[in-house]
Amino acid sequence: MVDGREVLLHQARPQFRMMTGQDLPLPLGRELLGLEGAA
Repeated sequence: MVDGREVLLHQARPQFRMMTGQDLPLPLGRELLGLEGAA
């Protein structure tokens, strides 16, 4: 099963980069979305 939050995270990372010029750290994104395995 695909978790929509994972899809959202992977869609949001390029948008974040375009807006800020920086990469959104994957662990931070996972934590903010409440995904298991957040570091």
